[in-house]
Amino acid sequence: HVDPMQHNLFFERFLTPGRTDPPDIDVDFPWDQRDDVLNYVFEKYGETHSAMICNHVTFKARAAIHEVAKVYGLTESEITLVTKRLGGLWYLSNPYDELARNPLLKDLDLHDPWPEIIKTGFHLSGFPRHMSVHPGGVVLTPGPTANYVPVQTAPKGVKIIQWEKDQAEDFGLVKIDLLGNRSLAVIRDALKAIEAHYGVEIPYWRLNPLEDVRTRELIRTGQTMGCFYVESPATRQLLQKMQSGEYEHLVIASSIIRPAANKWIRE
Repeated sequence: HVDPMQHNLFFERFLTPGRTDPPDIDVDFPWDQRDDVLNYVFEKYGETHSAMICNHVTFKARAAIHEVAKVYGLTESEITLVTKRLGGLWYLSNPYDELARNPLLKDLDLHDPWPEIIKTGFHLSGFPRHMSVHPGGVVLTPGPTANYVPVQTAPKGVKIIQWEKDQAEDFGLVKIDLLGNRSLAVIRDALKAIEAHYGVEIPYWRLNPLEDVRTRELIRTGQTMGCFYVESPATRQLLQKMQSGEYEHLVIASSIIRPAANKWIRE
């Protein structure tokens, strides 16, 4: 864990008088224990006072054209012959003309009704297709959840609200992210393996890699493959260029590489 006092972290990031929305509550658990945690929440607060958040899945190129082609009575083999070659062509301004010139489709005869299918499919861009279950977002309500927001049962059997996370937050619902993290499971299993094979018990809460010379050297040389949050190629390359294994520099590197920070990098 990271000591917020030692590293002078800003608590105002989460709670500040200027913030009108409730703070995020994110808690990570080993990936293979997350369902147990979710079941505990549903049992403790009841299905009438708790539910998971949904994701609104929208149509993209392949799915939209696939569905429209089925309406026209084409067979599955005829449809996939085209859709498997579409790639990322969804945002073309004149889809049929540009698809007709695409080398991946040059050996296909896009005869009728394909021009109409493709045109109609591209018009479906961004339209809702179905709802899925958010990876870990849960809402808890003082009264029955259905009194605040529409609720339905997902195919996997859990209750979900029909709003996405931003809509739930805008409405004022308290959202908690109970997330599964594989790295936590790896650390847990490694500690158990050390105890089983060497008879050495290492309390998890006493781990302090910040003081470990070999850990800092791995960070300095960018050897962080398999380390949650800092294993991407961009992060590893940046760590190698920075040539520092200090925690503060690791924070800077991981913050710069985050997608949300990309637009600020040049400032």
